[in-house]
Amino acid sequence: MVGAVLMLASAVIAGWQCVVWLRDAQWPRVPVRELFVWAGATLPTTSFQGVQEIIDWLLDCPLSVTLLVVGMLVAFSHTSRQG
Repeated sequence: MVGAVLMLASAVIAGWQCVVWLRDAQWPRVPVRELFVWAGATLPTTSFQGVQEIIDWLLDCPLSVTLLVVGMLVAFSHTSRQG
């Protein structure tokens, strides 16, 4: 169920991006970072420069793609446990 909700959220975000692109001819970026901002959470930071670059890269990934992948992983792990 959680996997399906995440995949639905991914589709809603991508659909909204498509509508904006068709209307304005400009693709609106919605990175994972925006989810932290929207939730009022602090962004993860570390003093290790290499680790921080990985965190920044992950936070800049598209939210719709991230939700889709995580949703698929959750759904797959749930169905594989049921036998």
